[in-house]
Amino acid sequence: MSDSTSTPTSRFSFTKVITKNLDGLAAFYETVFGMRELQRVRSSVNAEPIEEIILSISGDMASEPVLVLFNFLERPPLRESDTIVGFIVGNLDETLVRLQKAGGKVVESPKIHDEGGARVRVAFGADPEGRLLEIVQMS
Repeated sequence: MSDSTSTPTSRFSFTKVITKNLDGLAAFYETVFGMRELQRVRSSVNAEPIEEIILSISGDMASEPVLVLFNFLERPPLRESDTIVGFIVGNLDETLVRLQKAGGKVVESPKIHDEGGARVRVAFGADPEGRLLEIVQMS
């Protein structure tokens, strides 16, 4: 239970995606969505070695949520992912072309949705590891 007089000081700041191919997946997100590598981290979690790459579109970790590609160095790769990573893009068709050229695939072709007075085009893709991507173009 929270105190109704206090002001929350938290904000959403990142999503971590577990992968075995840090460099390959970073190249995919850089090519398709224009993300840039901000930082690489080598550390440990509960005495288990990890490595991660922090990606951002703006190049600034403080101004927007970032995507963190995360690898447990001594664990086998995951077989499935329950994560869907979403992007809002300026041109959905061009993004889907880049996605396919970079090794991803289109899972569902663009559809138009009219919801709450907003018209959007939505497609689903998959990155090279099969992780679902929801890609939205606002109209």
